[in-house]
Amino acid sequence: MSYKLFLSQVAVVVATTVGAGMFALPYVFSVSGWIPGLFYLAAFTIILSFIHAVYFLVLRRVRERKRLAELAREALGPAQGVVALLAVVVGQLLTLLVYLILGRTFLELLLPALGGAGGVLLFWLIASFPLFFGVRRFAWSEALGAVAMGGLIIALFTSGDVGQGFGRIPTLDSAHLLFPFGIALFSLASWTAVEPVYELNSRMGGADIRRSLLALIAGTGISALLYIVFVLGVLGSPVPITPDTVSGFSAPLWQILLGALGLFAIWTSYVPVGREAAHALMDKGWKEGAALGFVAVVPLALFAAGFSDFVRMAGFVGGVFLALQYLFIVAVGKKLLNPEGTTRILFWLLYIILAAAVVYETYYFVVS
Repeated sequence: MSYKLFLSQVAVVVATTVGAGMFALPYVFSVSGWIPGLFYLAAFTIILSFIHAVYFLVLRRVRERKRLAELAREALGPAQGVVALLAVVVGQLLTLLVYLILGRTFLELLLPALGGAGGVLLFWLIASFPLFFGVRRFAWSEALGAVAMGGLIIALFTSGDVGQGFGRIPTLDSAHLLFPFGIALFSLASWTAVEPVYELNSRMGGADIRRSLLALIAGTGISALLYIVFVLGVLGSPVPITPDTVSGFSAPLWQILLGALGLFAIWTSYVPVGREAAHALMDKGWKEGAALGFVAVVPLALFAAGFSDFVRMAGFVGGVFLALQYLFIVAVGKKLLNPEGTTRILFWLLYIILAAAVVYETYYFVVS
């Protein structure tokens, strides 16, 4: 495998990972402190890299790209397949809701005259319209967007006072030790990147497995480092810390840059996330028009119903539905790969961690 292909695989992972969750991290760090924030980012970088490798090996074992719900049904049984389907569809729909909440904010930075309802409707139309025409996300545009976002993060970091950033928030707030859990998971979750990485490897004969696994690890690690640099850049700047980060910036240039790049980042993700949910429904017999219409309307309906808290929804989606999706990947991997010894113990530990995430975030969402 050439280094060009390796870099392409890394770029796919970074482009898929870096997105909406990044904008909640400065606020999360400001609430929980540096130690919990860094701990959860580091822990999930390790955990999700391992699970991504498991998913890659599962696809290699079945020798084709299959949807997670279908893999769960075949490996674990019909009942588990139904739960996996719900975890994927509902999780993707709520992810679209998070994109809608943040997309409204980005659009209003560029067009302040829109107002709240106008910004939501315009972004929803722009993002939902391509769903019905099979528009796909192009790798080159994602890579370009990832490079631009990386450049913006570095520019933000170099323009601020890092020392001030470290001193601006507490080292640790014991009352909010679990607060970063769901957001960190939401920010780093990118199991859907494993499928194109597997396909790129297959096109080259599928020979160099280790380098593909390294690309999955490197892509997740680079994303986590970019997040840390972004947090330092925001906290080292004089802007107020807000739940979505961007609304704290008043300088017109930063508003335009953050608004345009943030809007591009989530717009390129909106269509494939939406079509993933629609295809999962179509696999169960839904007509294409009905599935796409359902996927298009539900996020807007949820927003209209009052689910508009960016940080709260991102944490809920990450801690519950993305955790469930990863839990099914672990379960399918344990079934098909049949790990032994220490590796088997790791699988059981992942069950416990992800199950705890689901229970805690569900409780937190309901109680708060």
